[in-house]
Amino acid sequence: RRHGVRDNAGYKLDAGVPLLTDRLKGAGFATAAFVSSAVLDREGGLARGFSTYDDSVRVGDRRAFDYQERAASQTVEAALPRIAALPAPFFLWIHFYDPHLPYVPPEPYATRFKTKAYDGEIAFTDDALGAVLEALDQSGLRDDTLVVVFGDHGEGLYDHGHMAHGLHVYDEAVRVPLLFRHQGRI
Repeated sequence: RRHGVRDNAGYKLDAGVPLLTDRLKGAGFATAAFVSSAVLDREGGLARGFSTYDDSVRVGDRRAFDYQERAASQTVEAALPRIAALPAPFFLWIHFYDPHLPYVPPEPYATRFKTKAYDGEIAFTDDALGAVLEALDQSGLRDDTLVVVFGDHGEGLYDHGHMAHGLHVYDEAVRVPLLFRHQGRI
């Protein structure tokens, strides 16, 4: 409540609000972020403390707020070349916007999950995350990297009469994954 941001549009994080990236960069960490949605573009104030903040998903005026996104595979494609080049210690944030409405998983996920497009987007995102973990392994960084994976919210999927999220605090919206991987263990 103290930072004043109440929504994804129309707000900007005040420069006086301390961020983890400010502290990490100040402690000598290399910092980079690759985000997949216009809701996290630099205009919202989250780019502070990052040496690289790839938010190239934004097209046009932020006030239009039309939920533009890039696919998880495109975000990974932008981030992968940077993984091996980041000097230790580093903080790397890779943000995936899939799965969010509209649910339009690419092939082969659209066919495999023909009647469950949300599940198709989850599988697509899971494979994108797998590519990041594989890049850490190939770069020899697996054992020295703490990987944290978390979701910001779930989706209603009509369990309580609504499809998306944001209106209610039912379990399907607020119970989200939080995983830690270090030295190959989850």
